[in-house]
Amino acid sequence: MKNDPSTSRNTSADVVALEITDAAGAVSRVELTGQRRIIGRSQQADVHLASTHVSRRHAEIFRDPFGRWWIRDLVSQNGTLVNGKTVTECVLGPSDTVGIGEFTLRLSVPARAPREHAMMSTAHLTFSTDVMGPISTIRDHEVPRIARHHLTKLMDLYHQLRDIPDLAERHRLLCQTLVAPEFQGQWAAVLRLDGTAPDASPELLCDPQVGRQGEFSGPISRGLLRAVLAKHEAVMAARTTEGAADIALSMTGFEQQIAAVACPLGEDGQRMDVLYIMLPAQYATGEWLGLAGLAADEFRHAEVARRAQAQAEAQAALERELASARHIQMSLIPKQVVCPGLELGVGFIPCRWVGGDYVDVVPMPDGRLLVAVADVCGKGLPAALLASRVHTGVHSNLAAGMNLPQLMTNLNNYLCKTIPETSFVTMVAMAIDVRSGHVEFVNAGHPPPLVVKPGPGMSRSFASGENPPLGLESGSLIVQNDELSPGQILSLYTDGLSELTCESGEMLGIEGLERELREICVDPAITARTAATALTRRLAHLLGHQLPQDDQTFLLVQRQS
Repeated sequence: MKNDPSTSRNTSADVVALEITDAAGAVSRVELTGQRRIIGRSQQADVHLASTHVSRRHAEIFRDPFGRWWIRDLVSQNGTLVNGKTVTECVLGPSDTVGIGEFTLRLSVPARAPREHAMMSTAHLTFSTDVMGPISTIRDHEVPRIARHHLTKLMDLYHQLRDIPDLAERHRLLCQTLVAPEFQGQWAAVLRLDGTAPDASPELLCDPQVGRQGEFSGPISRGLLRAVLAKHEAVMAARTTEGAADIALSMTGFEQQIAAVACPLGEDGQRMDVLYIMLPAQYATGEWLGLAGLAADEFRHAEVARRAQAQAEAQAALERELASARHIQMSLIPKQVVCPGLELGVGFIPCRWVGGDYVDVVPMPDGRLLVAVADVCGKGLPAALLASRVHTGVHSNLAAGMNLPQLMTNLNNYLCKTIPETSFVTMVAMAIDVRSGHVEFVNAGHPPPLVVKPGPGMSRSFASGENPPLGLESGSLIVQNDELSPGQILSLYTDGLSELTCESGEMLGIEGLERELREICVDPAITARTAATALTRRLAHLLGHQLPQDDQTFLLVQRQS
């Protein structure tokens, strides 16, 4: 789906969209009707941004299983910004701005009418095509003096509104309050106005409420409705018998001296919900305009509180789901694996509730031990789901009797067919012969494993991988060989360790990680398990008060003498 400015004004208000502003200020709009959209310079990109500062496949915007939209940089040349800061991946809110090249992108989330709301007919309402006289706002009056009993009533209104689940009932209670004897309203209703068509008939959002001394009659002043749309604040006008020059509401066929107040209750840029009240003309004062405005404020505050409560409840439900997912993922981490001749130490610290790293230790049919660490492109739940696929693929292929080259080739071909083209998995998998120390391994775009000998502090790295990450190109993979001597500790890790940004601002790097391992293993009697505990503490110390930006996963394997 390509962005087309000419179609932006016809976009459905019910669809989430991406609003794009170019360097000249022109705005276009792309509907986000699917789960994922590629943004880039390529003509094949779903969101085409024609600029040399934009990579061909610059970023992607996608929706997670919980309905949240994310932006992810696809290793672009100039980076992706969210609110001015460079990000690799970030959840987006309606107020966030995304910078790609000279373009600014913003998520446009529709302000839907609540499903609990039933629009009512306005056929029985009458409207005046009045010629407006003076219309006043609260600034046109002296500072109003609000009686204590009025304030008490409005405070009670706020608490009652918070406890009513149905929006139409909340509107009705608001109107009933304003036509109660204390507030002198003759009748009140809530209307929805179309800001793009000020003279169109409004929608009636609740049955008009009539006071004891009044009756529901009109007409409703279109001029006052236009004024509240223009001023975005409470407005008042009155029809008196002072003469035509003082007429604020000219209501054909309605000779009673009357005042009207219109107060905005909420708006979304196109529509405005308005509390409309009719009063006897003697109440066209700052006090009564202030009271109506305060009542509208209490309604808005109650709506904000209700939304916050609903969001908190939704967040709590989401956290329960994520906690369950975390429990499932943690149950897949190898614990207390017993392998005669080897000692193991595992570290797994996801930067979110769940992580996109995979670590495993599995006996092979030929008697060797498979150890593996993988890193899925991305973070959070989508990456965790893909990591679970890797776990399943490894175990099912081993159960079928495959050796290491067959396992990795089969897993790679499977991922090439099933994962999104923008995703991939780096992985190193090793088949260790415990007796001889021979190590057969396949490295698919993963950081090179490190080997440290306790005591002397000697260290080295395995050969770098000659294969691309899994999921990019199908075909067989290159297999390499090495050896693990007695006492040596082999370290497999993800780039959450080597690319850790220390509290000082420096990146640890592979050399820094190797240095930390040498210092940990200075004791000749150290074991893989105690070294794993020490490494976890050192990583936390280096991170300091920062939140981790990536999952931290490692596996230490020590061949015993």
